[in-house]
Amino acid sequence: MMRSVLLKRNWQVYRVYNYSYHIASFTRKKDAAIARVNDRSVCMAEHEINVIDHLLDVEKDASVLVSDAQMESAKRLASARSQADSEYKKQYDILIASLENQYKKDAETITQKHADALNSYKTAVEKTSRDSAAFNGLLDSYLFTA
Repeated sequence: MMRSVLLKRNWQVYRVYNYSYHIASFTRKKDAAIARVNDRSVCMAEHEINVIDHLLDVEKDASVLVSDAQMESAKRLASARSQADSEYKKQYDILIASLENQYKKDAETITQKHADALNSYKTAVEKTSRDSAAFNGLLDSYLFTA
């Protein structure tokens, strides 16, 4: 009986040893496989990081380029706006001066025509003779006759 217990015990020890050997072997193989995957992952990750860094650099360059273009556009717009405003002011001043001159000429002409018409009316009125008797008779006929 002792022998069977000993053999049983040895067999269990062998099984435990053999099992632990297989586990250790599997663990080493698994660790090696993980290391290979990690090496590939590291290479892939480094490659992806390099690609992302390059894309970020390109985006940064594009952003700087767009910013410079916007500043240049703003400068050109300000320059064109000031030039257009100055040209508008010049044309506006010329137009206002010509309109003021025309107004003064027209006002003088109208004032002169008015003065001439008034003087001609005054002379015409002064030249007409007064017929006081006919005027008084007209008033009497309108006011006192029914």
